Amino acid sequence: MKRNWPCNVNCSLCYCMPETTPHLLTECNFTEAVWNQLLIYLQRQGQIAQLNTDGI
Repeated sequence: MKRNWPCNVNCSLCYCMPETTPHLLTECNFTEAVWNQLLIYLQRQGQIAQLNTDGI
């Protein structure tokens, strides 16, 4: 938008919300599914032994 290029300001993955960094990394339904699949993959590969529910 700064250069006055014509563009759609909504997220190109979910088309629901403005495409901001926080949205793309944590709020977008599409990227949430990607993060979840990555977590499942890493757990299966033994990269993540167990998640601590305390966040530590």
